[in-house]
Amino acid sequence: MGKITISKDGQPVVLPWDEATGAQLKEQLNISPDRIPTICVGGRTKAVGDHELVKLQDGVYISDAPRFRYGQMPAVARRLALEAEYVSQMYRQKAEFGFDPNLNRWWLYLPAFRLPPGWRQSVTPILVTVPPNYPAACPDGFFLSNELRDIHGRTPAHYFEQRSAHNPLTSKGWAWFCVHPVGWRPSYDIRDGDSVAKYLTLIHLVMSEVVAPDSIKGGL
Repeated sequence: MGKITISKDGQPVVLPWDEATGAQLKEQLNISPDRIPTICVGGRTKAVGDHELVKLQDGVYISDAPRFRYGQMPAVARRLALEAEYVSQMYRQKAEFGFDPNLNRWWLYLPAFRLPPGWRQSVTPILVTVPPNYPAACPDGFFLSNELRDIHGRTPAHYFEQRSAHNPLTSKGWAWFCVHPVGWRPSYDIRDGDSVAKYLTLIHLVMSEVVAPDSIKGGL
């Protein structure tokens, strides 16, 4: 067994052997017993068990990490993960989801939502925010590109470009559009009950109606 110079958190340390267990690494490198020794091999970080023997090479990077457990994803996040996959298939583009701590809202994002005829722009990104108890509670509006205009250069009612209680994201290029579903009926199966996917259908309906000629609106 020969001496090896390893890197412990970026500092060179000479070890008296070219293989060691996790327990030996803890003792030699002053790693607390309640920590996890780690070694970087082939670009991956690997935990070293107390009784696990690993080969060491000159320059290998060794560190330590706290013990951990995997957190359980909130129910709303699990739901949005399924919906993002479903929406991605429907719209043939990558839908994403996440949480905004400033809004205290979860969201689902679609990068290129196609607008109906009557708008100057052909597409807009869409950011649908949902309450923490979604899908039991429904979305009550959505964000879309700021400075949207119809073919006459007008903006519709219920569309907020300026920063306000309705639109805290104007500095990020978003406008807020209020659409409150009535008779929201979610289901365990996202393909059947109301969901963000169905809400996107409602959005397209609303975006169609607000630029439709009065004669068409009267027939809807």
